Amino acid sequence: MIMKLKDYFTAGNIVCGGISTFLVIEGLRQGSDISSVNAKTTMLYFNWAAYFIMFGWVFDVLDGVVARLTKQFNKFGAEFDNIADLVNYSIAPSALIYGWYSFLNPTLQGKIIGAVLALMPPVFGSIRIARFNIKRIEYPGIWFGLPRPASAFLLVNLFGLGIFTKMPEIGYFVIPLVSFMNLAVFPFVGHHKRAVPKSWIFVLILVTIIIFGSWLLSLFTDINYFFEVTFTFFAAYFLTYPILVPKEEKKKYKNF
Repeated sequence: MIMKLKDYFTAGNIVCGGISTFLVIEGLRQGSDISSVNAKTTMLYFNWAAYFIMFGWVFDVLDGVVARLTKQFNKFGAEFDNIADLVNYSIAPSALIYGWYSFLNPTLQGKIIGAVLALMPPVFGSIRIARFNIKRIEYPGIWFGLPRPASAFLLVNLFGLGIFTKMPEIGYFVIPLVSFMNLAVFPFVGHHKRAVPKSWIFVLILVTIIIFGSWLLSLFTDINYFFEVTFTFFAAYFLTYPILVPKEEKKKYKNF
């Protein structure tokens, strides 16, 4: 059988991206614009669309864990994983981008702006995959360009920020920048073939607790800073390479 156990977890990543897209569609059906009586319901749908994109990342992580535990590695799995990433980290955020902008400004102009911005993640994400398939430039512990999960998380958390509904114009700058960074050769710290230093483990656990805790607070209380917290942490990811990578390793990377 071509499908291995790990591939079913990869499929879970795609399912989450699909559910996210469906939630955007249903959200738009609830309210035509932000002034409608059902606007809060629409925004709740959009929030859950963002959550499901992030839930997909859990399956993305688990398929690698299962692959290592079961020693199931094949070419199909690698290609399937790339497709899953495109669906959940590029196409699903695209639907959310268009949904938000057409919701905030339901005029033809607003929908055109939303469509132009929404096309950027899948276009740049597809180019990234095609380029990687043609010429796989890999370096231990380093990603070339902003990883697709990080770019997706930055985008979907952007729409949950309180300032976004007041100033949606900030997306005119952030969305093209984050999308283009998928193709940039700027290095980012990666986890493949890199041992996680013990000093990082505590920080990673702490960040996870803070993010998960802020999400639970947003669900069960009126304290809702989840998107602000998550956006801040992923924006800080841009600083990981210049701060955390030793000078000796940076020299090796430049020579490479």
